[in-house]
Amino acid sequence: QRLFGYDQLTAAIRLEEFRTGLARTPVTNAHWGLVSTKYERAGFDKEAYEHDRWRLSRAKQVSPRPPARAPAPAPAPAAKVPAPTFAPRGVSFLVKLEGPSEDSDLAEAFGSQTDLKVLGQDASGESKGFCVVNQDARQAIFAWICATDGSFNPTFLPYSMARKELSATSIAPTLGVDASLPQHRINGPDDWRLRPRQDEYPVKYFLYGTFADPTVLRRLLILIQDKYKNLDDMYVKSRVLGGKLVTWDGKYEGLVDSEGDFVWGWSFEVEDRDQEDALRCYETGRYEVVRCIAQIGGPTRLSRALTFRFVTE
Repeated sequence: QRLFGYDQLTAAIRLEEFRTGLARTPVTNAHWGLVSTKYERAGFDKEAYEHDRWRLSRAKQVSPRPPARAPAPAPAPAAKVPAPTFAPRGVSFLVKLEGPSEDSDLAEAFGSQTDLKVLGQDASGESKGFCVVNQDARQAIFAWICATDGSFNPTFLPYSMARKELSATSIAPTLGVDASLPQHRINGPDDWRLRPRQDEYPVKYFLYGTFADPTVLRRLLILIQDKYKNLDDMYVKSRVLGGKLVTWDGKYEGLVDSEGDFVWGWSFEVEDRDQEDALRCYETGRYEVVRCIAQIGGPTRLSRALTFRFVTE
């Protein structure tokens, strides 16, 4: 607070964001050894120095360049309670239920903004409870902390899941198909092209990219049931129609619409929502679940399935 001029609420939010941020570059011990004498005189330790570099770097990334010859804006009056938004709306977080967060006081701070509770495991294998909260609830938690003793430091983890919104009145979304065209309109609620439906299980999934390695899926699903220790024989060589692969962020593969093209991969039968949610969390919000047509086990064996399409917008 003293070094950066933060009030208590902003300090708690900035510190939590800094410590959980994946994009920050840590300062090496060698680097800190070169500058420590100068900065320690000003009251900095190594973490404070890292935070200062992260803060300045972040300001350069998000501050728009003013137009040429624009007059300097009048200074805005200082706000008593800042309400910064450090993540876009729609972003969710997992907060670990520990300490005061298991009491009714913090539950009241969550209010109706709390979405759901889930169970997980920590590094020692011990079961832990987590709560999925949105950005507003995260802000409310920090406000509650500052209104009490302010000593509790909750653990927040970014939580992102591939969207799944299969229409019940059209074939949208379907890989490589424009559902608005007349030839793709359904003939009624029993039209076979509405399969798979939103809550239909078991359901075939066409998998590609990192999922081409069955050990990746095994690590996800073994947390649910031990039977997935051996699932190599549950993978079936397949190809999906109407799509092609693109590379994003220099290393990840994403399936996008491309009429007339196809992609080779594997099909796997997902048995229930728990298994599906594990896959959706792995793929994150950069993807969405869509219907697709896959050739499973042979070129003449067409199946209605689901897959993960890369979100390009």
